[in-house]
Amino acid sequence: MTREEIIQEFHKIYYDEGNRSSIINSTRWMGVLLQKCPLDLWIYQEIMFEVRPTMIIETGSLHGGSGLWFAHMLDIIHGSADHFVLSIDINADMSRPDHYSVLFKQGSSVLPEIIQYVSRWVEKYKTVMVVLDSDHRANHVYQELELYSKFVTPGSYLILEDTNINGHPVLNGWGAGPMEALEAWLPKHPEFEVDKSREKLLCTMNPGGFLRRKIC
Repeated sequence: MTREEIIQEFHKIYYDEGNRSSIINSTRWMGVLLQKCPLDLWIYQEIMFEVRPTMIIETGSLHGGSGLWFAHMLDIIHGSADHFVLSIDINADMSRPDHYSVLFKQGSSVLPEIIQYVSRWVEKYKTVMVVLDSDHRANHVYQELELYSKFVTPGSYLILEDTNINGHPVLNGWGAGPMEALEAWLPKHPEFEVDKSREKLLCTMNPGGFLRRKIC
């Protein structure tokens, strides 16, 4: 096997598609389900330490594990300084963890009233990072890219998750998803560039999805 084939095969094994992603569905942060690859989380903390966002916007809260993880990383980076995680999900979940700097907001991420709500929070923070991980249908993802990219401050990142589905290399037959939305959206937005250096750990759930907003 070639090096690339080995990487792709590991990716498929880790994703554990045939067993409904039992690996992903058993990964936890401080006891809370967190459906992200630890290799990606390591890259996230490198980005966060470099960029030092004071606000992180996340779409797709699920059980709240990633929102809690982001908050803990910001605690480490900023200490007692003001910082905030806004996590948006269409579903309510009263079991999500409680943390002083995380707000779980219910609603569709693309509704005008939700965007207005996000805009009011963004005004209060200097450096904003965005992570998109909600509905993975291409049309929805494209809308999110259009709506949330404007919140990303220059030099910071927009991370589009799960670009690996629909055969990139997992979940063949899913249909147009995040990768296809990105391919349609990115050429229209030269203010963003794909940072391939963030894929240095070889296996990522977000191939091509680490997008840096240019400073100039």
